Amino acid sequence: MEHKENTGILFKNNYKEKESQPDYKGTALIDGQYKDVALWINTSKNNVQYFKAQFQDSTKDVEQGGMKEDQRIKKAQKSSDLPF
Repeated sequence: MEHKENTGILFKNNYKEKESQPDYKGTALIDGQYKDVALWINTSKNNVQYFKAQFQDSTKDVEQGGMKEDQRIKKAQKSSDLPF
């Protein structure tokens, strides 16, 4: 999935087994760099729910042959002089 600049997407973590694991996980494109995003739903001492987010440099473009590689291929296909 291709992100627009300074946007991201999160999915429910269906594999959560411990409280230390995030409730939601996803990716974001921030200032031209992909970031892994982890989000926890917490409750304060006053019983108010809030979100806690963590951002890390993404390794997805390496692990998945990646988003950046896919974008490079798409650009190459668009600029190709081949008639087919």
